Amino acid sequence: MCSISVIIPVYNTEQYVDAAIKSVLSQTHTDFELIIINDGSTDRSLEKILSYKTRDNRISVLSQEKQGPGAARNRGLEKARGEYIYFMDSDDLLEPEALATCFSLARRNNLDLVAFSAEAFSDLPGAAENFNNYEKPDLLAPCSGEKLLVSLQAQNAYSCSPCLYLFSRKLLESMSLWFDEGCLREDEGFTVELYCRATRAISLSKRLFRRRVRSGSTMTSPLSWKHVKGLIQAVIRIELLLNEPKAMKPAVRKALRSCQRKLVRSAQTVAENISQNIIFRKMLKDRLKTGRLLTIDPVMLIYLHANLLFCGLQELSRLWHRMRRPAV
Repeated sequence: MCSISVIIPVYNTEQYVDAAIKSVLSQTHTDFELIIINDGSTDRSLEKILSYKTRDNRISVLSQEKQGPGAARNRGLEKARGEYIYFMDSDDLLEPEALATCFSLARRNNLDLVAFSAEAFSDLPGAAENFNNYEKPDLLAPCSGEKLLVSLQAQNAYSCSPCLYLFSRKLLESMSLWFDEGCLREDEGFTVELYCRATRAISLSKRLFRRRVRSGSTMTSPLSWKHVKGLIQAVIRIELLLNEPKAMKPAVRKALRSCQRKLVRSAQTVAENISQNIIFRKMLKDRLKTGRLLTIDPVMLIYLHANLLFCGLQELSRLWHRMRRPAV
């Protein structure tokens, strides 16, 4: 057993994976294992990863057919033996003192979760400025993860990125926490649940991570139905949390409802952008039902009914004009 398991899913990042791995191997805290999951890469990523494995026995490499980041991270979690878990993406960079800082605080304060800040960078002119939601305040008095979530959300400082926190593996064992698979935005539901399961958590303003903004990444790739699917799955996952029998403070319920509303509206925006409104409406109807959606987002319910009415009127108009066409 080691102190930290670092998990990196990799898919076609041969240009960047060297720097990512080097930033982990250069950590001032050296008691870690590095688990790299090759998620069906078709470029030279696997070749580069294996070259590091032969030089450092802390590295293990797993390969699978492409299944997406959720499945890759879950595979890494199955393999992980560290006291704490840290996820990293294969095109980003970790500051040299990141693991040492987080582990020292976690051990000293018996923490389940340490959240920290990041800085976006890019070779693309002006691209990094669009990704500026990685700043967190210093909230150093240990509190429940629920309370930390409420505080960060109130300061517009909450981020679902799994690269911005170190957490205890015992949470996985006691709560069976896993990423949703077969979709994108799979971290939305996982991170909210992680915060709600943590009993002792803190937040750091220190920037310990550097997020690369580049063309072709998951962040900047074209929107698809998998984004919609992942967002709605996160809404369902939060709803299950809200329906648990344990007592939950009103402020936490309010924060979780706010998360759900943002997710539903993001899903609706994506569905509109990819012309999948009809399938989106059907998914909401099948998975959320009217009563549940009314609790989550009454405005969205009104929008859906108005949209259905508008579509119905459009169809009636088309039928009317067809009926009035003169016979040939």
